[in-house]
Amino acid sequence: MKTLFYLASILILLSACHHQKSVAASNAYGNNTQATPASYTQITTQGEVQIKTDESTTATITVYNPPDSVNTTTVVANNTTVVNDTNKNNYRLSISFISIGAGIDWQTQESFVKWLDAQPSHPKYDEYQWGREGEKDYCLKLTELSTREQEIFVRDVRTQLTDKPLVIVSEYAECKGKKVN
Repeated sequence: MKTLFYLASILILLSACHHQKSVAASNAYGNNTQATPASYTQITTQGEVQIKTDESTTATITVYNPPDSVNTTTVVANNTTVVNDTNKNNYRLSISFISIGAGIDWQTQESFVKWLDAQPSHPKYDEYQWGREGEKDYCLKLTELSTREQEIFVRDVRTQLTDKPLVIVSEYAECKGKKVN
């Protein structure tokens, strides 16, 4: 559903950029009946997605993902180049073991680490300690996997941790705390 929303947002963005180019072209040929502003910026926000367009053919799409991360993509309409402006500290996948007053789910954490270490692709991960009750993040760049393998791996992690209330799985997020390993 989220992918469909992003695709729809990009299509709206590209049509807005095309409209801007056609308005500029009609103004260049003297077909304008009213004066257009010298420059303008249009910002559209829908849920977690913010689309910002200006008088050029460039638009910036910002996607806000919990917790406290921002993924920004810039789309240039004339050659449809996509550039990700993500933080270098962002990880492809972040698994947070949280506490609500009684510590983390140690059994789930131990079984997850065993499962992670048993993976045939041996994805590298960084462990970050950030709370007084054992809260920690396991952060994976997944650069050793292809794009398709990353999608499968993320799906498997989400499937394994889907019914765990004290675990948060985030994509393209920054890890917090002090690095352990």
